Parts: sequence; C-alpha cells; structure tokens
Amino acid sequence: MKLVILYPQVSGAYTRVFDEIIRGVKEHAGISARSFALNNDTKPEKLELLLKNDAAQTLLVLGQHGYRLAQQLTTAIPTVVGAVVTPATEYPTISLSGDPDVFFSHLKKLAPKVKRVFVVYSEASSGWLIRIAETSARSHDLQLVARPAENLREAVHHFRAILDTAQSDSDAIWLPMDRVVPEKTILPIALDAAWKRRLIIFSSNPLSVKRGALFALYPDYRLMGGALAELSVRQLDGDMKKRVIPTRNLKLAVNQRTASHLGLHYTRRQQQGFDLVYPAPR
Repeated sequence: MKLVILYPQVSGAYTRVFDEIIRGVKEHAGISARSFALNNDTKPEKLELLLKNDAAQTLLVLGQHGYRLAQQLTTAIPTVVGAVVTPATEYPTISLSGDPDVFFSHLKKLAPKVKRVFVVYSEASSGWLIRIAETSARSHDLQLVARPAENLREAVHHFRAILDTAQSDSDAIWLPMDRVVPEKTILPIALDAAWKRRLIIFSSNPLSVKRGALFALYPDYRLMGGALAELSVRQLDGDMKKRVIPTRNLKLAVNQRTASHLGLHYTRRQQQGFDLVYPAPR
C-alpha cells in the first residue's frame, strides 16, 4: 500500500515527536510510505499534485496544520489524521489524548484507595474524551466529577472549589490535554494544595510529574505510528468509521517522592514498568 505522510515542519523537541511517529508508520508491514514536511506556505493545490505524482493510495496527516490543509483537498483519497488534540471528526483519527481507560487502570494500581476523580475541561477540546471517560470510570468503580469551563477564569474557579472540598487519599484530580487547563497556570495552584492535603494529581504531561504530580501517561510516538499505519490499512479497506480514538500507546512517568509523601509504596515489579521516574535515580 502506498501511503503519503504529511507532517508539520517544526524545530526542537517536536522534531523527535514526528520522527518517531513516522518511524512507527514505516515499520508496519505492507506499507510503502513517503513523508513530506508542511510549512505555512504549503498550498492544497501543491499537495494534490504531490499525491497524484506519487500514486498515493492513502493519506496520513499529522498535526493540526496538516488537518486543516486536508480539509481543503478536493482529491477523494482515504485519509487518516493523527497527533492532534482537537477532534478531527471528518476522518478516522488517533488523538494525542490518552485513553481514559488506561489512565484509570494505572490509577487503581498506583493509588488503590481513590474512589472519585475530578476533571476540568472544555467541551470543544475534550467533550468527546469526557464521554468516553464517564463510561470507563464506571467500569473501574470510580466516580467521575467533570466540570466544564469555557475559559481559564472558569477553570481556575472550578479548581479552587475542587481543592477546597476534595478528600485526602480517596480523591484524585486529572489534568487532561485541554486548552482551558494550561499547566503553567493550573499546576502550581493544584500542586500546592495537593501536597498539603495529600491529594493525588495525575496528568498527560510527564513534566508535571517532575514538578510533583503522582503520575502521567504520555504518548509512545513510535507505537502510535504503528497504530496509525494499521488505521490507514483499514481505511483503505473501507471498514473504518469516521471517529476520534484516544491513543492507548502510552508511557508511564511516576514521582516516587510524591508517592512516599502520600504513603504509597510500589513493588520492584511495579517500578520496572515505570518508563520515567522522578526524582531521577542517582
């Protein structure tokens, strides 16, 4: 199968993200993939010519910019979208957001006394994910308390109310990838109260674990690439619905100092499953 991958031309740490996704795609058996970088000057007409000249059978678009360009194409080519946060409902999509089922599964293993999970989110960014989370929470015997917010001011108001009422050890706060939960603003407020009141915080960003959250799940980009390749094959076969899927290919970061403060201790076997540990072992 001939696959064309479109990805944003980026610099710094983000380069590795897309390199790993593309690597995972190209490792999938039966796929011949070529990748092309997009910049702000890339026009839909150029992409259509590229697809024609390359005799592409399917198109994989990575990132928000590529998704917007794909919407402007007139070529009726099977398309899959990946590495986006805001849902791309026109195409089968694997989001950067982690599957709530995987989050809750790790939560029950790392903090088994937790019974209730609070989350603040925006409907536009994460409404689809919260609906998945509500079903998943019930299967893990958890109560999910989801507070929608339209802007940062509302989000901060919700967080202050949550932090005033949350119960030590049995309550947790989930920080998803969401535009109304910017960690530079929210995390210091949450971590300060959580440390004093022994509340559990888990996140989608490993850097929040470095700063004191108990754990985070973040994408394994190479495995995500493999999942996107498989989705592309299924899309070409015509058996893939247009829906957004949260990624299940996730790595685990844990803060052992925070765990100790919370009275949580992990076996050697559990620790062998941690991909990142903070503070870093000496």
